[in-house]
Amino acid sequence: MINNVFFRLNILPKTISQSLKEAIMNGTFEYNSLSNNQYKSVRHITWDNREVYLRSSYEEDYANYLD
Repeated sequence: MINNVFFRLNILPKTISQSLKEAIMNGTFEYNSLSNNQYKSVRHITWDNREVYLRSSYEEDYANYLD
């Protein structure tokens, strides 16, 4: 059904990963809005000023150790 709508409106459908990548590049992606789970999510800035999202306190501890 949705493909019919896209076709009639002349819109190229995208995969989830394409949409996510585009949202990140445009600055419209909010990581916490995707996550409805009880797990910790952490935004981490690396030593070379890159922003990464971590999914657990174990990842956060290891990232801090590596930095």
